[in-house]
Amino acid sequence: MLDSHDVQQHYRTLRTTLRETLSGLTDDQMTERTIDGWSPKDHLTHLALWDRLRAEEIMRISAGYQAGCGFSEEQVEELNQIDHALFAACSLEQAWWEVERAHQSVLDALASASPRGLEPEHYSDAALQSDHEAEHIGWLRGWRDRMGY
Repeated sequence: MLDSHDVQQHYRTLRTTLRETLSGLTDDQMTERTIDGWSPKDHLTHLALWDRLRAEEIMRISAGYQAGCGFSEEQVEELNQIDHALFAACSLEQAWWEVERAHQSVLDALASASPRGLEPEHYSDAALQSDHEAEHIGWLRGWRDRMGY
């Protein structure tokens, strides 16, 4: 079983690093789709999707139910594409709101998680302690380096 405070700190640290990685970018830079067709804003709404799923999984598993996020690779790709299309036109302000709200939902779910909800073996795609955000931070840092931002 993982410690709730440790997992919360893991996600807080990642979110601080994400904010630092995007700090100083202009609105135009945040919305230009030059990262394999995605913008930094698109990465924010994508991370918000997975945080929302993760928060729901924590609450679901804490309540004693089975994980609901067991997707095939094809389904994950489809979900990501649908979410990307849904939020493509949202403002940068909304993207930040989405990602911060979803992040807080994960922290809240962790704070109230049952012992079962802190056992990683119950999770699937929306893992209890994930490095998904760290992957995106790496891509965003690489993009900034390539673009000279």
